[in-house]
Amino acid sequence: MCFDPPLLPCFSEASSGPICWNYEMSEVNVYLGHLDSARLPHDALRDWLDSEERTRCAAYGREILRRRFVAAHAALRLVLGRVLGRHPAEIIFRRNAWGRPEMPEGPAFNLSHAGPQALIAVSAQQAIGVDVELRERKMSREVYDAVTSAAEHRDTADAGDRLRLWVRKEAVLKALGLGLSFAPQAVTVGGHATDYKCWKSILIAEAGKLREFSLVDLALPHRLYGALAIHGAPKPGLTLNVQPLVI
Repeated sequence: MCFDPPLLPCFSEASSGPICWNYEMSEVNVYLGHLDSARLPHDALRDWLDSEERTRCAAYGREILRRRFVAAHAALRLVLGRVLGRHPAEIIFRRNAWGRPEMPEGPAFNLSHAGPQALIAVSAQQAIGVDVELRERKMSREVYDAVTSAAEHRDTADAGDRLRLWVRKEAVLKALGLGLSFAPQAVTVGGHATDYKCWKSILIAEAGKLREFSLVDLALPHRLYGALAIHGAPKPGLTLNVQPLVI
C-alpha cells in the first residue's frame, strides 16, 4: 500500500491548529511534540505520572533529562486521555513481562523521544511501534555492527544510513514488544537512503513462528528521522496522520 500525496505521512510546520481528537478505527495517529516548550507547569505534568514513571524519571542525572522525561510521558497521557475521555492522571498502564506499558481496554500506543522531540503513535487495531532520532546523532560503526543483520552489513555504509536503519529497526522491535530479549540482528529492515513511503513488509521468525510487520518512514522536520511499524499488514483503507502536539 502506497500513500497518494494527500495521505503521505508528513508534518507541516504551518499546521498549528487544534488537533482533531475524533478517533477512527481506520486511522493511525502520530503526534510530534517539543518537550522544551510545554505550556503547562512542570509540577502539574509530573503529578500526572504514576510511581513507576516517577522512579524512572529520578534515575536521570541531569535536570533537563528529567524535565523532558516528564513532558514526554505527560504528553502520552494527554493523548490517551483525549482519546479515552479521561484525565491524564487517570490513565492506568499495565506493563508486560518486558516492561512495555499497555492498556488492555484501550488502543495500542507507543512513545519515542530524542532530545527535545517526542513522537507518540496511537492505533485502535494493531500493535504499533515508533521511533525518532536527531539526525546529528552519531552512531559508531561498532554499535552498528552489533545490531545489524548480515544482509544489512552488505547494504549500508554511511553514517546517515546507519542511523536511519536503527530508527526503522527500533520501530519494528517496539511493535514486536519483547524489549531487549529479542536480538536486533535477527531483524532485517534495510538502511539505504531510499524512503519507505509505501508500507514495507518485514518478516520476523520468533518462537518458531513467522510474524509479519509493516514499516513506513515518517516525513518529519529535516533534523529528524522517524519510522513507524504495525503488526501485520495494513488494514484496508488505513490512513496515517502526523500532526503537532502542544503539551
